[in-house]
Amino acid sequence: MESFHNFKILVTQISKKHGHDISDKYHNAIYQDVNLGGKNIKLRRNASFTPYIDQGCTANCLFCSETFSKNGIVDIEEVGKNCMIHHERVAKFKEILEQLDGFDLSISISGLEPILGIDQIDDFLRTSREVEESGKKVIQRVIMYSNLTEGKKVYEKLKKIIKENPKFKQIQISRHHYNETINKKIMRYHVNTDGFEERVQLIQPLIDTKLVCVMQKGGIDSLPEIIEYVKYGKSLNFKKIGFRQLAICEGVVDENETSIYCKENHVDFDSILQEIENSQEWHFVSAVCGYYFINVRYEYDGVIVNFSVSDYNTMVECHMSERKEKLILYPNGNLCYDWSINKIVY
Repeated sequence: MESFHNFKILVTQISKKHGHDISDKYHNAIYQDVNLGGKNIKLRRNASFTPYIDQGCTANCLFCSETFSKNGIVDIEEVGKNCMIHHERVAKFKEILEQLDGFDLSISISGLEPILGIDQIDDFLRTSREVEESGKKVIQRVIMYSNLTEGKKVYEKLKKIIKENPKFKQIQISRHHYNETINKKIMRYHVNTDGFEERVQLIQPLIDTKLVCVMQKGGIDSLPEIIEYVKYGKSLNFKKIGFRQLAICEGVVDENETSIYCKENHVDFDSILQEIENSQEWHFVSAVCGYYFINVRYEYDGVIVNFSVSDYNTMVECHMSERKEKLILYPNGNLCYDWSINKIVY
């Protein structure tokens, strides 16, 4: 938590240097009382709502946060147990959305590799569209997080889904190195990943895309490497690129292969931002503080580059508040809040 606090101080100083205030989206957020399934909660007006897609993953990244467990962090081994029949979960999803009329939700299509559940995505988004067409106002946008693997047939259906859902605004695509060999070593795919560039080209004309890299030792771990990655992203016509620091999770999750990897391969963002500030090629855009994360945005060679740091200690501390930031509908049919399978609404 100390390193997260120090990073926030640095970002605040950088913002002031450029004549900006860091935008505090946590303390300035609006919360609203709502009754969900007979339980009253105080929910953020623009909360994120995830209909969790649990159809496996095409990769096996050593830093995957889905393998964390303890103190309110989701345990992926428990998520898929006793799954609710899909059409019943879709019906519950619809019921929840109808109860949230007047909110401004961001629907987050995530889980493991959501594109493996393309039919589920279609069902959830068709349902959300039907709710809004009935006169309810509940959804601001839909964002999907994907490794962008799988075959062309899946992408033809994805293109159809994008066209049918005008609030489907962005796909964030994970790619952790510009060098294919190093990227495969990091992501440890168990499917054929050939044709990534072609899949990007299939969807880019239809939807906003953002390329996302988790920085780690042996991968993208320095400013020169960041610049090479941005050049790679720009060559694929990405206008937005995100770099994420490995999650600060020591003391809040059980020690396992994932937490050890995150600790041992952590890349310090403080020194990188200081290098950027000494460069004439990078131009500060904005800084945002969320409830357990900080985002800093720069423009480099026509690309918006975002640096994101998250702290799980801060996240769990915020989860002790009566204010709820996020809803998740798990495969077992439980509606939970703040990334915990134990914090059940109904």
